[in-house]
Amino acid sequence: MGGYELGGSTHRFNLAPLVQLRKPLTMQITTSSLNHLIDVLGPDDTRELVQIYLDQTARELDRLGTLPLSKQMIVIHGLKGSSYQVGALLFAAQCGALESQLRNSDAVLTPEERVALRAGFDECALHFKTWLVGLGT
Repeated sequence: MGGYELGGSTHRFNLAPLVQLRKPLTMQITTSSLNHLIDVLGPDDTRELVQIYLDQTARELDRLGTLPLSKQMIVIHGLKGSSYQVGALLFAAQCGALESQLRNSDAVLTPEERVALRAGFDECALHFKTWLVGLGT
């Protein structure tokens, strides 16, 4: 049979072309999640938790390119969960989408995927830093 093999490759591919958005999405944070954390932990511990999240996420993203696929999946899963807990819902969704792609793939994250992930985090980190300043950090 010539031409195409069914099955075989599990490399990721784009399912749809990129769509030009009228207004870019921003990786905002949900303050309701932060307010809930303040109710449970208090403002000082919440402030510390957010700072730990920012520091640890940046470190994990820095090392992501050096990891094999199985470890990348673990890191992305962890980033998804911790981002959801602190209210970085769009970044958590970005991590979730990558996690699904990695689960069905035999390829590590591409440099472009890592850059996009870092850009998403950097954008929501700016919102957290603004929030921290408003909280008196």
